[in-house]
Amino acid sequence: INATLFYTVTGDTQAEVTSGLTFIREYDATGFELEGLYEFGHGFTVSGNFTWTDAEISDDAFNPALIGNTPRRQADYIFTITPQYEADEFLIGATFQGSDEFFVQDNNDLKQDAYVITNLFATYYVTDEFSVSVNVNNLTNEFVITESEEGSAQVGDIIRARAMNGRTTNVSVKYQF
Repeated sequence: INATLFYTVTGDTQAEVTSGLTFIREYDATGFELEGLYEFGHGFTVSGNFTWTDAEISDDAFNPALIGNTPRRQADYIFTITPQYEADEFLIGATFQGSDEFFVQDNNDLKQDAYVITNLFATYYVTDEFSVSVNVNNLTNEFVITESEEGSAQVGDIIRARAMNGRTTNVSVKYQF
């Protein structure tokens, strides 16, 4: 297990092409990160990480009304857990990636709900050189907005946003020579 406590003050200057705005900001963040791996034996392992962050906009040169708000897309916690089993002939497992709710913009009006994305993976080793793999990402087809251009909306408004991919599946064949 690895654990990290952190406190940081970060300055940020950027121009946002889509809105035409320039930002000159400072952010304060306190938190901790945990990551670890446990081997149960006989090929079964669980690995994962967890990060808790308490962040806020501590200064804004052009919009002081944002001071004290949570930075966009900054969840209080995020995590990943990966249980897997590996034998001589195959590997099988899952990854669970999750996040607490977060604001999609700095004005702290619109929120993305907390979510968990489930991914499955399996590989069959036909020989030492040849394998076949199957991956299913976002098994439950969760709808997650990662960011939005607009920070507020009324009923009927259109929001320009980016979403995570829905369920995707792929099969791959690998031959090493």
